[in-house]
Amino acid sequence: MTPLESLRGALDEELALYRDLYALGVQKGRAIEAADVQALARVVEGELECLARLERAEARRAKASAELAASLGAAAEATLHEILRLLPQEEREALKERRFALLSVMDEVRRVSGANEELLRQSLAYVNFSLGLIQRAQAAADVYDRDGRRPARPAAAWQRRA
Repeated sequence: MTPLESLRGALDEELALYRDLYALGVQKGRAIEAADVQALARVVEGELECLARLERAEARRAKASAELAASLGAAAEATLHEILRLLPQEEREALKERRFALLSVMDEVRRVSGANEELLRQSLAYVNFSLGLIQRAQAAADVYDRDGRRPARPAAAWQRRA
């Protein structure tokens, strides 16, 4: 396999993994909205597996990039953008398309991640609000016994803020 073929394969693998990560992000948002903790746990586990595979794929891409750069007479640490300038037009366009697709999916993953982060913030705010209501209702329910004393309250089993 040539260095160019290795780089193409590595980019295709990364693209597929980022698409998987995007799909998992969408599933995560649905699980958060549905307050389905079990589904959320499964999705997070899937994300962790995908991220581990992505890390290995990125290492393969970096190695393939270094090999291709060396074969083109460039520094081993040359960026993909720098490598593209050294390739013939046809090969350059094919890699540009892969690079563009990869960057686009990465942007979508960031967008979905941001939306999920906001959903989690809103969920936490709702939980804190609910706990505050419960605490106020409990305080309002305090009454005195026949002797004018307040009955002993059991220690709260939960904290005010989640």
